[in-house]
Amino acid sequence: MARITSAAVAVIESGAEPTMRAVAAEAQISERTIYRYSPTRDDLYAAVGEALRHRASAPLPEEVSGLEAYVHALFSTFDANARLTRALVTASWLPTGESRPRNLAGMRKLFDAAFPKAPRAERESAAATLRVLCSAAGWAYLADCGFDLAASVRHVTWVLRNTLTKLEAPRGGSHA
Repeated sequence: MARITSAAVAVIESGAEPTMRAVAAEAQISERTIYRYSPTRDDLYAAVGEALRHRASAPLPEEVSGLEAYVHALFSTFDANARLTRALVTASWLPTGESRPRNLAGMRKLFDAAFPKAPRAERESAAATLRVLCSAAGWAYLADCGFDLAASVRHVTWVLRNTLTKLEAPRGGSHA
């Protein structure tokens, strides 16, 4: 299965959709062999998903105090895997309808726990804004504007710090 997973990641990095045929060709095995391990395309995507999360993601921290380190780790991962990250940003085949809401929910949970007295609308805006910035698309946008890794991290952490300051302000509620 490792050979199939590696081949699927290579196909994705090339900018192509990881179809059974494309992955088989990249792995230099028959499609029948892929179907033995992954009977459906969804099974293949599920198997490849773990490799993608390892190479093009970083775990969300459990508390807002870990968000600055998260931004650095996430953008460093994107930068180290730039071809894969860019391919994923532009992939029309990628099912984002589940991952994006799940990622936003994780960010909202952090802000809700850290700032329970801040207005809900402000916590929601903070989570949504930072989730967009802390994404492969956010990294790609900043890179396309000519910012290197250090500058991109600096810009996103600037927004993060200002957001946290606003949520901590007396009118916005106190930090938990």
